[in-house]
Amino acid sequence: MHAYFMDIDPPVTVYVWIDSNGNGTHDAGEGPLEGTTVSLSTGPQRVTGPDGLFMIFASPSPGIIVTVQVYHPAGYVPTNAIPGPGGTRYNSTTIVVQGGLVPLDAAFNEYISYSNQFGAVVP
Repeated sequence: MHAYFMDIDPPVTVYVWIDSNGNGTHDAGEGPLEGTTVSLSTGPQRVTGPDGLFMIFASPSPGIIVTVQVYHPAGYVPTNAIPGPGGTRYNSTTIVVQGGLVPLDAAFNEYISYSNQFGAVVP
């Protein structure tokens, strides 16, 4: 038996962290960044909470290109964008997810792009 909700699209997940040393790598001890606006080219937009994580429900089926863009809070500048599986780094604030999204269950058209990460530092 296959259990899932037909009316909920699969998520695109992102983690935004404070890149304290500005090296573009998420190092041990570097915490989450709250208040970063994340938007998808397909329309949905969210703001990161205290844990720096969020999930945007979208429709990233194979062959569909989805751009993930971040806008950091005032006082922060971007350091890096680290794409998850199926993603490509466009620049330090943008990841493009296309056609190679990781299938949860391709037979049921369930796909997910996870582990997309963005770093930011106070200059």
